[in-house]
Amino acid sequence: MKTATGNRMTPQDISWEERCKVVKEAGFDGVEMWIGTEDFDMESTDDDLKRLNNGIQAAGLEVSSVASTMGWNNPICSPDDAVFNRALEIGKRQIQVAGIFGTDATLVVTGRHDASVDQLEGWKRIVSGFQELGQVAADAGVRVGAETCPKLSFNLMTPYECLGFVEDVGMDSVGIYLDTANVTYSGYPEHFIRALGDRIVRIHFKDRIETPDGRGGATWPGNGVVNFGPVMDACREIGHDAWATMEYGTPHTLETMSEAASSTRAIVDG
Repeated sequence: MKTATGNRMTPQDISWEERCKVVKEAGFDGVEMWIGTEDFDMESTDDDLKRLNNGIQAAGLEVSSVASTMGWNNPICSPDDAVFNRALEIGKRQIQVAGIFGTDATLVVTGRHDASVDQLEGWKRIVSGFQELGQVAADAGVRVGAETCPKLSFNLMTPYECLGFVEDVGMDSVGIYLDTANVTYSGYPEHFIRALGDRIVRIHFKDRIETPDGRGGATWPGNGVVNFGPVMDACREIGHDAWATMEYGTPHTLETMSEAASSTRAIVDG
């Protein structure tokens, strides 16, 4: 299994080329690119992205997937047509970007729910939106993963619900992007893995640390409360060996990145 870290979890005070070299030096195999970061957004041209990819390849790295910081402010579950259509626009651009970066996976969140979003109507909206994205993805040879964020999205909270989502969408190009830390708010990651099997597009190998405010914080595997032994057992059972992609808090230094990479490598190599 290869390891990757997000482009937003790298030092921000050096050039892009230097940042890629730091990712490689830390021990990662790749980088997950997030649209909506300082590195690139919806206004970035294909040439801009090719320059980023040149730096990635020059460092001996690959792109694991294309994620987004923009889904929370443009939720695909929104009853507002303008917001819904913007979510689709972003998701379609991620699929295009995946082709430029040479990866076959994207991450899309199902949206932040609040009292203004009826959960049943929001579910229908999500399914129809992912069906539209799924058709674009199928044509591009890309798979779209709906990220599990039960604490914020109020959906995809159980393996059963994740399976229901995939079946409702009904397209091989749409699956689940599992986050091992996020699902601890409503279950156990190994249960999701066994239930979903090849419906898993990618996995955020994220751990969670407890904080006094109860919100928790993101960290790398082996540095928090998630039991990654059963997680890896489940991955081996279903034959999932794609990418272990990191999300963790600051500081984003070579020292912390190296610790994240080595800790994760020890877990995935088991």
